[in-house]
Amino acid sequence: FGGRRAPGMPGPARSWGLLIGFLAASMAPLPARSFSPPAFTQAHLNRLPKARTLSTPLCMSTEPEGFGRRALIAGTLGPLASVVTAYSVVPLVLGPEMRKNDIYKANFASRMGEMDDYEKGILSMKKSLFSIIDKGEDVIDLGAGLGPNIPLLPKGVGSYLAVEPNKFMHDRITERAQEQFGTAPAILEDLREVATGSADVILCTLVLCSVPDQAQVLDEVLRVLRPGGRFLFVEHVLASGEAYPAPWNMDGFDWGRFWYRIAQHAIAPLQAGLADGCTPNRDTIQAISAKFSDYFYKQFDVPALWGSPDVLSYFPIGPHVAGVGIKRPFTSQGQLARIQFGFCASGENVLEIPSDEVEQGKWAIAKQAELGQRSAEGRADLRCQ
Repeated sequence: FGGRRAPGMPGPARSWGLLIGFLAASMAPLPARSFSPPAFTQAHLNRLPKARTLSTPLCMSTEPEGFGRRALIAGTLGPLASVVTAYSVVPLVLGPEMRKNDIYKANFASRMGEMDDYEKGILSMKKSLFSIIDKGEDVIDLGAGLGPNIPLLPKGVGSYLAVEPNKFMHDRITERAQEQFGTAPAILEDLREVATGSADVILCTLVLCSVPDQAQVLDEVLRVLRPGGRFLFVEHVLASGEAYPAPWNMDGFDWGRFWYRIAQHAIAPLQAGLADGCTPNRDTIQAISAKFSDYFYKQFDVPALWGSPDVLSYFPIGPHVAGVGIKRPFTSQGQLARIQFGFCASGENVLEIPSDEVEQGKWAIAKQAELGQRSAEGRADLRCQ
């Protein structure tokens, strides 16, 4: 077994075959009839060599001088060489061109199907954010993936368009859209193919982490949105907090987030190669603020509470932001108030917002007065930044 070289089999393969054959033979069960060892007599024992006194104490090493230093160097350089090799090979082998390969895309699509636990972790935040989407609005799902956002949308949306460059995810998007809306959706591979001013809402969940140029994508978002259109986003980002410890912030400095942030920077090249360009150390809010003058967002972590035993479960994509950017000019006076009280504030019923524009203005003024009263009493519950 394994010792005969098959036609075309390379030399190293033959060596592996010999090794596997030897291991298989050594682990084979003994035959049914085995020989019993002979009984030892005192005469046999007398023929054994007498024990000798050791000339070197057991606690002393008999290795040549300098062996410990070489072992230490080898033990240090071995892991270091492995890390250097990984950081050199993975980004090179799984670079942007390789990630366009169908084999890579099919594998990535199959691995995306294993994110059910993650989707459960951000489900409540998505529900809160998507609650400001109205029936009859035209929705574009940018980077739709396998369609996890679809079941959270109102069944009566005006239209649903998925933008997903990975063709191996299209079948699952179609299945979910048919279940939710009763019709097959339109699917495009690039937002640049979408007509200008054709969307009321653009969803963007776990997309800006992987695009080559965030500013370019956000420019396209603004082009496609109608006046008053909303850009709803949920993205994992670089951990927040003060960048470095200093004499004036040592008392309250969050060392946990500091080392987490350092690790996010360190793992970024490997993460990009293994996760289709996903980069865990981006400041996405800064990119959004450069394009949208009106935006609101919340910061949260997956798992929900920073410091939980599962804090490393989703490393390096634990810290998140969720929010909405609005394209000016606004379509109604109550538009900002609806976002502030429907998404930013807790316990607000967005269904109470009037549909009439004049009544929306009155409602917004009343809510602003209510918010002022809450603030005066120390009961303000706005969570957006």
